[in-house]
Amino acid sequence: MKNSDLCLSSLTALLLITGCESASHLKLGMTQNEVQTQFGKPLRVQRANDGSAEWFYEVENQELTSSSGPSSGYEPPTLVPSMGYTGGGETQSYSTTWQTKSTVRELSIGFTPAGRVDSIPNGRIMKNPKS
Repeated sequence: MKNSDLCLSSLTALLLITGCESASHLKLGMTQNEVQTQFGKPLRVQRANDGSAEWFYEVENQELTSSSGPSSGYEPPTLVPSMGYTGGGETQSYSTTWQTKSTVRELSIGFTPAGRVDSIPNGRIMKNPKS
């Protein structure tokens, strides 16, 4: 695995962990009152005939993307464990640019007929500023 691939994998994992940070405050089994106290009133509510419900909130998801490449057509040297690297005597540069793309969508928190959380959306749940 190239160093850039390893770095991308590590940063992606970190972003996934931190991207769900506020969702980690939302736990399966929480009551509707606990959810409303933490995130405010939902944007809208859909109720099913069986008594279950979905509360909709804005949820932010972040995606980390990178674009990397050699400067002036340079390929990074191949790593050789016992000898360092192979390559010419010239110093070359290789760069990676990281960008974070955020999207906000309306997603739902699912509740059982007894009013307990049974499904949690991926991402950071945005507190409703109007509540």
